[in-house]
Amino acid sequence: MPDYHSIFEHNNHVLIATEDVLKEFKESWKSYHPISNTHLQYANQKAFVESISYYHGGAPLYTLFTYEANGSKKSIPAIWHECLLKEADPSWKKIPANEVLSVNAEVRNGIPVVVVKNINTNFEYLVSHKVQNELAAKDMQVVFNCRDLQMVALKYGFDLEPKF
Repeated sequence: MPDYHSIFEHNNHVLIATEDVLKEFKESWKSYHPISNTHLQYANQKAFVESISYYHGGAPLYTLFTYEANGSKKSIPAIWHECLLKEADPSWKKIPANEVLSVNAEVRNGIPVVVVKNINTNFEYLVSHKVQNELAAKDMQVVFNCRDLQMVALKYGFDLEPKF
């Protein structure tokens, strides 16, 4: 069975696409779980991920909820495609990667590895076995010097929680 991956996790705070984006998707998408006018009512609103399911082939689909003014949880109707959502407050991901992460070539138990650490917490995000670990670490450092945290996480496939 293939690994299924979603950008968002349970309880992540998301922003639903604008009305224009939703309308364009409604007109162009003719496959599974088409969107309806119900979706349009929630354009540009913030919500939370309630659940994640996967269409055959691994496409993530979400159910969402929000909170009423009195604090009660309210489900948002419909199934939501991942491309219609974005992170509600991604500002921490725009920090330059080299301000938070370090990359080093090391040898552990006789095996050359590349280690990525959070500078502030020493938490290791990535330990990768590499034959030419020093060259790989230098290549990664170049990327860290010119990319933000989000782009680094996407490029190397590891999850970044704001641990700084």
